[in-house]
Amino acid sequence: MRRFGKASVLLVGVVLAALGFPARASATPPGPNGLIAFSASTESGVQLFTVHPNGKDLRQITDVVGEAVNVDWSPDGRRLVFTIADETSSRIAVAGADGSHLRVLPQPGSTDEC
Repeated sequence: MRRFGKASVLLVGVVLAALGFPARASATPPGPNGLIAFSASTESGVQLFTVHPNGKDLRQITDVVGEAVNVDWSPDGRRLVFTIADETSSRIAVAGADGSHLRVLPQPGSTDEC
């Protein structure tokens, strides 16, 4: 009977994980009322935006060729890391929280200069 009880607890844990109960969300940098970073479609493709939780001060922070997606904050909230994707490749990019100092990282094994 004990074995069945442990298996049931494990099964419940797996089901809850499969339903998508995340351990932690990271849409905003650390601290109260941080900016929310997200991707949205524009006339020039999918770009990154930031906005305050109250919906004020919406700001487009990228204007890249391709789609700026999969955004996340650095632990200190000063930078954003995201993917720039097009039909043939995806590249990792880093920029300041305001979109400044954009740097596209080289592909592994690549000789590209940034």
